[in-house]
Amino acid sequence: MENLKSSKKLSKIILKILVENTVYKSKFLAEHGLSILINLYYESNKKYTILFDTGQMGTALINNIHKLNINLNDLNAIILSHGHYDHTGGLKALLEKLNRKINIYCHPDIFQDKFSIKNGSKRRIGIPFKRIELENLGANFIINKNFYEIFNQIYISGEIPRTNDFEKIPSRFKILRDGTFIQDYLYDDLALFINTINGPLIITGCAHSGIINTVEHCITQFKTKKILALIGGFHLMDADTIRIEKTINSLKKHNIELLAPCHCTGLYSISQIIKYFPNKYCECSTGSELIFEF
Repeated sequence: MENLKSSKKLSKIILKILVENTVYKSKFLAEHGLSILINLYYESNKKYTILFDTGQMGTALINNIHKLNINLNDLNAIILSHGHYDHTGGLKALLEKLNRKINIYCHPDIFQDKFSIKNGSKRRIGIPFKRIELENLGANFIINKNFYEIFNQIYISGEIPRTNDFEKIPSRFKILRDGTFIQDYLYDDLALFINTINGPLIITGCAHSGIINTVEHCITQFKTKKILALIGGFHLMDADTIRIEKTINSLKKHNIELLAPCHCTGLYSISQIIKYFPNKYCECSTGSELIFEF
């Protein structure tokens, strides 16, 4: 458990990893996916609770919610980082448990028909539900492709500019449009930025736009030289050594207090982050809790 100073207006931020690829605690379930519960406490005694992504199937998500005694009545909003099944697949089960309307923040491309095509093998990887099906269960989709604030100091990244030359979208990602498969540039890839007095806290789903592009977009938006924490998927599991080396070198250039890579980052990439940032690395698996307070 990490305790770090943060925020002038936010008195505490608690992150609970509800779903991740790994688990080291009894009675929790893990799966290839990601879901993070974010509790935000303000000096004014206000509290907001956000769920960032919903994992892959719902079984792990619901089990782990029960394990942690989370009261779903406290949930104020859901954010979907992008339209892949391992971040959206638990949404239907969650909505059925909620049994009420709730705001879901996402990009307009989230319901595109998404595929992975590699070596002649085609696999559907998009959100596994129809939009109307989810709306009938209470989903109120708030769709926006721009950077914007949803609660005090809490921001959706909007579309993340791709400004460097080494963070490319793999060619295997496709969308089906008018009967033709074309490259999916994953413009729906969003991050969550929590702006604190000690710098922004960045939460990513898969960082398909590039983890460095995401960091630099955040730096541009808040005109900051310091990042409090970078947490989530870095999408380096299939990256070659050149991209990993450039990523490490770029991370070195930025003042990031805590690094908590998980999900799609990959074991080798995580080992490199541990090697080069031993005092900044934080393990981030199913059941983990990170606390930032002042």
